[in-house]
Amino acid sequence: MSDAVDWHAVMGFRPVVRKGPLVAVSGVGGRRDADGEFVDGDTYAQTVAALRKIERSLASVGAGVRHVVHTRVYLRNAEDWPLAGRAHGEMFATGDVALTMVEAKLVDPEMLVELDVLAWLPES
Repeated sequence: MSDAVDWHAVMGFRPVVRKGPLVAVSGVGGRRDADGEFVDGDTYAQTVAALRKIERSLASVGAGVRHVVHTRVYLRNAEDWPLAGRAHGEMFATGDVALTMVEAKLVDPEMLVELDVLAWLPES
């Protein structure tokens, strides 16, 4: 399913919000930028794609991966946690981030994983 609808406008939210030092990135799935379709492959590939989008969202408000304090990973299949966990570990190699991982009924049958993050960016 292509993401032709502007869900941000329909549901009244933004992909990334910064309020003072707090940065929240809304749920992100592993879609390709070029066509909006989900990345082919498995939960690992979709998690990598989602994390790259999160990285770009953080950068758009002056933050980076180093500022992330908490991630939530929603998995279509709980058995895929090692795949999502490996991608998460590659992005957050320092291990200096809290993590919640749960199985969830995601809104699109092609979506294998969805992530959101909270970051803390002290104001300078």
